[in-house]
Amino acid sequence: MEPVAWALRPTLLFCAAYLLDGVLHEVAHAIAAFCLGVPSVLFQYRVDVRPEDAESWQHALIAGAGAIASGAFALLCAWAYRRAAGRPGQLMLLYLGALAAMMLFGNMMSEVGDFARVEDVLDLPLAVRTVMTGIGFLGLVGVLSVAGRELRTWFAKGMSTAGGVLVFIVVPAVVGTGLASWLSQPMPQPFTLARYAEGALWIVAAVSAWNARLRPSVEHRPEWNVVDAVVAIAAAGAVRALVPGIIVLP
Repeated sequence: MEPVAWALRPTLLFCAAYLLDGVLHEVAHAIAAFCLGVPSVLFQYRVDVRPEDAESWQHALIAGAGAIASGAFALLCAWAYRRAAGRPGQLMLLYLGALAAMMLFGNMMSEVGDFARVEDVLDLPLAVRTVMTGIGFLGLVGVLSVAGRELRTWFAKGMSTAGGVLVFIVVPAVVGTGLASWLSQPMPQPFTLARYAEGALWIVAAVSAWNARLRPSVEHRPEWNVVDAVVAIAAAGAVRALVPGIIVLP
C-alpha cells in the first residue's frame, strides 16, 4: 500500500466520522425537544430552542441529550469495532467511537458545552461542576490513549512508527478537522476555533501510539472500498442539508 493512499484514507474517514458524530449529536438534541413537545430549529452545529418555549427542566434535558447520545453511540461503535475485525468499515468505527466519546467528555469539561448549560439551568453547586470537569478530563485522556494504542495496530507493514503516527493520527486530526470545519461553514468563529482545539487534543493519541508495543491482532483491511465513499458522501450531505436549519415541530 502506497504511503499516500494510507494518508488519504484515514484522513477522509476521520473527517466523515467527525461530521457524522456531530450530526448525531445535534439530532439527539432535536429529538429530545420533539419528545418534550418543544419546537426547535436544527442546524449543523447547534439546536435553537427559545427560552420561553420550555421549562427549565426541559432545557436541561434537551441540553444533556446530545452528549448522552454521543456517549451511547461511542459504546455502540466500540462494540461494533470488535465485531467488525477484518471488515472494510472497521477503521471508520474506530474514529466514530473515539470522536463520539470525545464529544461526551469534552462537553463535561467545557464552560459553554451541553453539561455547562445543564449545570446553569439547574443551578448546580460548584462541587458538582468540579467533579464533572474532572471526569471529563480523565475521560478524554483515557479515550485518546486507548485510540492511540488501537491505531498503532493499523500501521502498515514496514511503516515506521513516525510515519504511522503521521498517517493515522496527526494528519487526520489536523487536515480532517480542518476539512470537517470547512464543510460545516458557516459557523461562528468560536465554534470553528473550538474544533481546531479539539483536533490538537489528539497529541495524546499520538504519544500513546508512539509508546505502545505492537501486539498481535487480526489483519486489518487498509484498502479503499465503496463503504468509504458512501459514508463520506452521506456525512457531507447530511451536514450541508442542515446548514439552512430545519424547523422541528412537535
